[in-house]
Amino acid sequence: MPKKSVDPAQPTPEHWFVKELAGEAPPSFAALRELYELSSEWYRLQPWTRVDESELILTPHPSGGQICYCSNMGSAGEVFSLQAYIGPESYRLFRRMALQELESPIELLAGLNGVCLEFVRASELTPQDRRLLAALGHVSKRGARTPIFRANRPGSHPWFVNAEEARALAACIRAVNFIASALVPGVPGSHWNRPDFYPLVSPDKRSNNELQLEFIHAPIPPEAPVPAARIGEEDLRQLRNRDYQVRGEIELDFVESFAAVGKPSGRKTCTAIALAVDAVTGIVFPPEMVELGAPVGDILAKVLFKTIQSTGFVPKRVRVRNHRLKECLKPVADALAVEITVPRSLPALDAAREHLLAFL
Repeated sequence: MPKKSVDPAQPTPEHWFVKELAGEAPPSFAALRELYELSSEWYRLQPWTRVDESELILTPHPSGGQICYCSNMGSAGEVFSLQAYIGPESYRLFRRMALQELESPIELLAGLNGVCLEFVRASELTPQDRRLLAALGHVSKRGARTPIFRANRPGSHPWFVNAEEARALAACIRAVNFIASALVPGVPGSHWNRPDFYPLVSPDKRSNNELQLEFIHAPIPPEAPVPAARIGEEDLRQLRNRDYQVRGEIELDFVESFAAVGKPSGRKTCTAIALAVDAVTGIVFPPEMVELGAPVGDILAKVLFKTIQSTGFVPKRVRVRNHRLKECLKPVADALAVEITVPRSLPALDAAREHLLAFL
């Protein structure tokens, strides 16, 4: 049976997800209604029959300064969604994912900044989604899919959109609908004939209600460097006040996990653990757990200093997983006169990592 709409005797809240977005500007009911209407048109157009998920549609972020890179999924018949990747770093993640260069799905979650529309089954709706759909007057049929609106932030699980994210998602859906409505299902479009060139849909400056189309070159952006580790003066003072031996090797790494932390009604962040392991004995030193997205160099430096203080020796050599970690730890190497290397494997650390991830 169709679900009943919200009781008209109950006033519709002017803003939604206020509790879930504590400290942020929640979206207005009017903004969510616009999203609902745009998403209904998106589902009717079925853009996944007109464009491949690698054929991106670009639009400027409403707040300015960044580009939203929109990918449409649905051709496999399992997931029907529009995922917008906001900014060069998120776009770079998308391109690396398309090239199958990501080592783990957690790598995408760790760096993704974006907004998403997805049509899901009734069993996947949260109570908040159900209340919103009822207020919108949505009538759900058995087996039908309904829209949900989510935001992705680096290091966090998907969560409800705030006011700015709702505006960005609306702009993305509007741009996709603009392109999809001009394409014929099953017929390849000409917008993606040149490598790294994509259609950019933006508001027409001559008219507030019209959109304009141009094409821009968007090659894969260069990888941003990992910020260099910052060393606290107190850490250095404690090291200088003791006569530490120099011996042994330490394997050092940053372990990312899907394990979620956060309040029941709030955004959930993923966890990461900085881990130091004796390369010979396999002894695991006291780790440091942080929210995913914390400065990697700072956390690794902190764990290394804690390890030195607890063991009473400075390692002769520190082994890390890749050159990006080596580069960000250069201030530590200079301060401690420690050699940092990137070996082919980290056997002691990988064993500890496997046990740790199984526990989490």
